[in-house]
Amino acid sequence: MQSGHKIYLHASLGAPRAHHSLFVETNAQTGTGHLYHVTGNIQSGMVYAPRPELHPLASPEFQRRKLLGYVPESEYHRVDEICRSVEPPAKQFDGARPLVPRDRLRALSGVDC
Repeated sequence: MQSGHKIYLHASLGAPRAHHSLFVETNAQTGTGHLYHVTGNIQSGMVYAPRPELHPLASPEFQRRKLLGYVPESEYHRVDEICRSVEPPAKQFDGARPLVPRDRLRALSGVDC
């Protein structure tokens, strides 16, 4: 049996496509934990916005989740450090005009959740 906190790829409703985040279940009995994600969009830029999550499966926006693995309790503090080390996508458009046409858009593709 695995030990530590379960970590999931979490999908919820978003427009125009699903919103993906990481959810770490810190209390297996209640199913509560912490959500690690960005907010915003490619028109205005995105901001890293982790938050406690009480009942992710009960949220009306919840779609599905996929177990990615486990993080040992002794290493849990590193999850936020690692997430903060990844720069969130900056503003990529001014209206319909790409700001940096040669740069690829940053998106989560090929995700099977």
